[in-house]
Amino acid sequence: MKRLFAIPLLLALAACAPVSSSGSGTTNAGTPITGDRFTYAGFREDVKFSSVEGWSCEGTTSLYDMYEKGHTSTSFPVTCNNGVKGKITMALAHRLRDRLGPGDIHYSFRLDSGVMGQFRI
Repeated sequence: MKRLFAIPLLLALAACAPVSSSGSGTTNAGTPITGDRFTYAGFREDVKFSSVEGWSCEGTTSLYDMYEKGHTSTSFPVTCNNGVKGKITMALAHRLRDRLGPGDIHYSFRLDSGVMGQFRI
């Protein structure tokens, strides 16, 4: 009986696990950065990007309105490990969410410190 209970529980937990993908880019000064995208069941997305200089920033958004209204871009706030804040814009190559491939998602950011950059996933 305990095994029968464990199977649905494991399936439910697996459905909550994020799907991740990674990419790379540069800041406006040419510093390499890496970006990571974590998507969850539904429309939640977490984004984190890191510089080889040691700082990293992250933000979370819901993509529901973007997909529901057919938009191909959205912006949301990010907070960095060094206290800097900023904004990131995500742009999709097209609206077909299930057909996005490597490089079809473009992120550009601007931090309050003046650092700007971009990366693709």
